[in-house]
Formats: sequence, C-alpha cells, structure tokens
Amino acid sequence: MQNHYSSSEEISSFESFVITSHISSYHHKMMYGLPKNFKKIVKNDSKEAFKINAKVYHSTVTRKSLTQKSSELFDDIVDHPEKLKAESQFIQQLKSLKLYPNKEFPIWNEHLELYNTLEKNNFSKGNVVEMYLFLQDNFVINDYKKLINLNFLQQRDYNIFLILFHLDSILFKDNFQNISLYKYLIIGKINGKKKSINHRFWNLVKVIACMESYKKIGISYDFSKGVPKDEDSFSLINEEQAERIKYSVRKLKEKKEGAFYLSHLYQIVGAEKLHQDLSCFNGFSLTGLWLIYIYSIILIRPESMIKNLVIQDLDSIFNMFSTKYKSEGTNQWPSDLSNY
Repeated sequence: MQNHYSSSEEISSFESFVITSHISSYHHKMMYGLPKNFKKIVKNDSKEAFKINAKVYHSTVTRKSLTQKSSELFDDIVDHPEKLKAESQFIQQLKSLKLYPNKEFPIWNEHLELYNTLEKNNFSKGNVVEMYLFLQDNFVINDYKKLINLNFLQQRDYNIFLILFHLDSILFKDNFQNISLYKYLIIGKINGKKKSINHRFWNLVKVIACMESYKKIGISYDFSKGVPKDEDSFSLINEEQAERIKYSVRKLKEKKEGAFYLSHLYQIVGAEKLHQDLSCFNGFSLTGLWLIYIYSIILIRPESMIKNLVIQDLDSIFNMFSTKYKSEGTNQWPSDLSNY
C-alpha cells in the first residue's frame, strides 16, 4: 500500500501532529496548564522543568513515552517558538493532510486564511473583528450572538472549534443528509456520557466501510439495521490487514492505544494510498473526518470554556455553517448514531 506507515512511524506522525498543530508560540498555555492534581517531577518554573513535566504528563495520559523524534520536536518548539511565526501550525497540518486549500470550497479557504492571520498576530483585536465580520457576512450569526462574539473569537481553541464545525458541514454533503458528526464525537465530553470518542469513531468507520463495499457490488446498504457489526466491515481488505486493524481497535477499546490511524481508515475502505478518492467517498471527506476525530480527542480540555456549552449550542453552531451548504446526499446515517 503506497503511503502506508509502519506502526512506529505513524505513532511518531500522530505525536508530531499533536505537538506542532496544538502548541504554538502563542499557545504554550495549553501545556503549561497541566492539571492541578498532577504531581510535577521537577518543581520549578524553568523551561527544562516544563519539558520534563509535560512529557511525564503525556506518558501518564497515553501510557506511552514520546518517540525520540517527537521529543526533540517538542523541545525545539519550547526553546524556539519564533520558528512557528511564519504560518500557523494548525494550517500547516491542514495543508499536509490535503484539506487546505480546496477548489470546491472557497469560503472554507477564506476562513482558514483569516485564522492563519489571526494566530500569527496573536489574536489581535483588529484581526478578531475581521474574523467576526467574515462570519457575519457568510453565515447567519444574528441568532447566535452568545456563541459568536469578539471575546470568544480571541481564543485559539474556540476558533479551531468553529473551523471543525465548518469542516463538519461540508464533509459528506454529497453522500448523506446533514447531521453533525463532530457533535456525535464530542457529545460525551459535553454531557458526560460514557461512550468513548474512539468507540464512536469506530462506529462511523464501520458505516463508511460497509457503504463503500456494497457500492462496489452495486447494491445499497440498509442502514435501518443500525450501525454494522464489526465483522461486516472488513470485506474490502485481506486477512492480514483485517487482523492488524482488529488488534488496533481492540487496543482502543481497552484504552491502550491513543487513536485510530489514518492509514487504517484508508485500508478498511479498500484504498491503495492515502487521500485516494473512492466509489462513494473522496479523500477530502475521509481525511477531514479523521481530523475532526483527532481534535475531538485533543481540543476540549477539562478547563476549556467549550465544556460550558450545552447540546443546543452545538446544534446552533453546526446549523450556522450547514445552512450555507445545501446537502445533496440522499443517504441517512444509522439512526442509532443519534442515540447519544
């Protein structure tokens, strides 16, 4: 399989993605804000102490140490934050994942261009006003003033939160009737439900895999039956690939693995390489879904103001973006995906 990573390479790639996209010269607070109940190994405020404590905290949460490559990358970002000023690392990661720029969605491109300027200029008031006016000009925000305001738009995490909902609204508009998959993934963080993000993402992967496999034999999958069973999701891959993915899914369910690999998502739908367009789905949709999933894991921290939102707020933000893009899909996601 072209562009297929070995396990060790992809773990490093995932760690690098988290480090470079979620820590910037303007956002060290994300890591400096270690939980109060975390017992620091080195109890001072130096950079070196921060590096050690942050890596130990990472290992505590993920049950894995950073790879050497990722550890060196993290150290370099902490020591030389000025290197990140040329372009938002979040934007760089979207480029590397081929999610930006996109010829089909010029407003999506403009949203990201404005965000790039916003982060580079440390969320200056003038740039925040520009972002607000962009949202006002392109989306119906009058009914959502409590959710779209200058104070919220000064926060990096909240801007990324909105960008993810924007992406959510365009991913599968040609395949499915609109529902918010981002809401489906993060709902447990908002309302405290037990079903994990990894469990929810695996449900989406199974739906996509079954739909793609049935399309190739010329019939439609009946989603009224609900989310497909695990064993129904591997018809497009060989036994060796299936066993590797089953093992990874089992580790996710046991909370011994951090995230579902992007390469596994493409393998299970029968793709020969990353970002490949398929019978039902294009690379933009599949990779975009994976990005939303990853940020469902890493964006909303316990102290985040996003956790103060309620389910109706998530619906409002999604509707604000989705009304801009007319859904042309006729398929419906299984109804049990709405059973939060």
